[in-house]
Amino acid sequence: MVKRTEQDLTAAAVEQLADRLRIQYGTRVRAKEEAPAMHALAHLLDALGVQDHDAFLTQYSITLGYDVWLCFRPGTDQLAPIQQVKALGHEHEHVVIMQAEGAAAYGMLYATSPAWRAVCEARCYTVDLELHWLWTRATRGRGVVQRYDMAATLAPYGCRAGDCVAAQRVIDSAARVLRRGGVGTELAQRIGRWRGWL
Repeated sequence: MVKRTEQDLTAAAVEQLADRLRIQYGTRVRAKEEAPAMHALAHLLDALGVQDHDAFLTQYSITLGYDVWLCFRPGTDQLAPIQQVKALGHEHEHVVIMQAEGAAAYGMLYATSPAWRAVCEARCYTVDLELHWLWTRATRGRGVVQRYDMAATLAPYGCRAGDCVAAQRVIDSAARVLRRGGVGTELAQRIGRWRGWL
């Protein structure tokens, strides 16, 4: 593996990654701020007291089917490039899970089962964890395993305490694999190969 620098992850590289993911997974990747439907949803969520309008548009990315709605435009300076890569990976892992479960089953389970939703999100945060580890290993010479507190992370998702414990087990298991040098998700492996981090 060639040693990389943080500057190797440019805006153009993030845009290229977004394009590769679109092609690989058949997604439509868009910025929420540019979509009237997302503004309408933000107003609805705010009116219902679910989430603040601006927070929904600027802090949270979501995936609905094959539509990936990001809280940034890939390749801009709205977020650090590695944060954009992690968000793209996270949201595309939702697509991977949906493809495995089937769209109808995925939608029903995500909407109705807090336990399933918690584990689904933990799998997506596993991709974040792995991408961060791959990037720090490529740029700093050793992988850094981030710590995720799934109870705090999943609080806005309507998950119960027991659901958060199960999600934490998923993340902790992935962290143990990383500490031994392994990357478990196919998506993080694919992005790692594309970026030259593997």
